Amino acid sequence: MRLWQRDNRIADDELWEYLPDQIFPDIAGLALRIEEQALHICGHDACWALQSDLALASGPGCMSFFYDGDLRYRLEGPEGSQDISMAEAQSKDLLLPAELCLIKRTSPWEFVFVVKQKQTMRIFANIMRVSWQPKEES
Repeated sequence: MRLWQRDNRIADDELWEYLPDQIFPDIAGLALRIEEQALHICGHDACWALQSDLALASGPGCMSFFYDGDLRYRLEGPEGSQDISMAEAQSKDLLLPAELCLIKRTSPWEFVFVVKQKQTMRIFANIMRVSWQPKEES
């Protein structure tokens, strides 16, 4: 079962209400776009599950997380943990993650990605609103 379907769109305020404290999305064709006030997590096939048999949204599309303030980045690898700037993340191609492992709805929210060479990149953001934009299937 999924809450969003082509003829039954979920409103942003309902989406905010239903998002759990931790979510483990399954996204094929993961793409991360970062704009001035939004993180867009897109895929050609995604499942934003609340539990194993209940999906909040699924299929091709983008889940957008709108934030206030600055993003913080932390890179974790064999050498330890270090805070990095967005410019450093871009120069190291870290904004092309292989996998989104976890989103924690804390203060600030935490997005955990696997990036190059099995390193972990965490993005911290003060999320104000969430929106799901399905992509029409051809």
